[in-house]
Amino acid sequence: MLLPDPQALRRLATTYDARATAIRTEADALQGRAEATPWLGAAAVAMLAGTSCAADDLRRTADDHAEVARALAAHARDVESALVLVEAARREFLEVASSVGARVVDVGGAVVDLAQDVAGGVAGGLADLVGLGDDAAAAADDLRERIERIDVPAPGDPAWLTFDVPGLR
Repeated sequence: MLLPDPQALRRLATTYDARATAIRTEADALQGRAEATPWLGAAAVAMLAGTSCAADDLRRTADDHAEVARALAAHARDVESALVLVEAARREFLEVASSVGARVVDVGGAVVDLAQDVAGGVAGGLADLVGLGDDAAAAADDLRERIERIDVPAPGDPAWLTFDVPGLR
């Protein structure tokens, strides 16, 4: 997947803005040369009308280039904002994923330990009920492995905006 690059978008916007300036300059130069001609008569009037139309067309083209430059610059800002949100979602997930396994195992282990202290044999049933069985360490390893198998999107991937971790909602 090709990730959006705000800097590349800004460079492209700058290029379009420079083209707009160059085209506008060329339109002004064309009209200036036409108006500076020493011709007189119908041919001069026709040439002035034609160059005026051409200069106006060039100015409209320059305006279009300037509009594209503004749109690209705005898009670069939007992409940059989206990338910040994507990175925040990624960091939050990684923080949750790195601590959830340890927390669940710690809580489960504490429940089992307390149950064993208080009720002895009832603890085995409780451990089976919460899925720890007789081997809490194996259950902890299993939980960590399940967390590690989650297909985590790459940094900057827009999939972070809709990433769902089952059981965390």
